[in-house]
Amino acid sequence: ACFSIPAEAGTTGTIFGRIVDPDGYPIPGVVVSLSGKELLTNRVAITNSNGFYNLQAIPPGFYVLNASHDELESINQRGIIVGVNTRLKLIIVMVRFGVCTSPIDFLPTSCLMSTSSVHYSYEFLDRLP
Repeated sequence: ACFSIPAEAGTTGTIFGRIVDPDGYPIPGVVVSLSGKELLTNRVAITNSNGFYNLQAIPPGFYVLNASHDELESINQRGIIVGVNTRLKLIIVMVRFGVCTSPIDFLPTSCLMSTSSVHYSYEFLDRLP
């Protein structure tokens, strides 16, 4: 038997979201980098003036996401999972050096998953016909 995949069916996923301060204000100029053995080179995005970033065409696999800014504590989150047609929304809270909050970094937007003090969520979209 021969099977074909419709042209509109995806083979990659997307990570997108927003980076804000503890008061919810957007942080522009944050470098968001995604690394993993499935990538030939790291994927990099820089947050816009409203704090939004978008990393597209990510092959299925396990990744490390890093968010860094000269004036803020860096975020380094391992265990990010991307699947086919996955749209993963991550809202990241960054704080100034020396400021502690608990838990930090990722705010839930739907189904909560927790690893140590970091919270993040997955938002899966149905596959397109």
